[in-house]
Amino acid sequence: MNIEGLKQGHGWNRGQPNDMQRARWTGASNPNWDGRINNSRPKNYVNDEFSKYKRECKQATYRTIYNMRKEGLVPLTGKQKTDLQLDHIIPYKQGFELGISSSIIGSRNNLRFILGEENRRKWDSYQSAEIVESIIKGTYGLQ
Repeated sequence: MNIEGLKQGHGWNRGQPNDMQRARWTGASNPNWDGRINNSRPKNYVNDEFSKYKRECKQATYRTIYNMRKEGLVPLTGKQKTDLQLDHIIPYKQGFELGISSSIIGSRNNLRFILGEENRRKWDSYQSAEIVESIIKGTYGLQ
């Protein structure tokens, strides 16, 4: 250990203002002064209709899962192929195209727990009109 160097460094700025350092941090030379860099960085926030619909569906899904957890109906889930995963029977995209309410997409009738492998297999598939109709009727018109 450099004891001599530590002795020199102790108290070098204790109570003494350092005008040069203050000017460096608060002046125009600091690119992030007053949050300029953070404010100019693009946020990549998309505000189209489908993104709004997806956010509403996710909120409805979270509310449903929360209530199901309180009742003890949610199994242990994971991210692996062999783990159970939450699945929307009618996907967001199909629900958006058919004009189905986001509360129906996030309801218990549209949620199930399946294996991750099966969930990945059905990512790009839409449900038939009969299945969509049965899920919508199962909600008893509640939206």
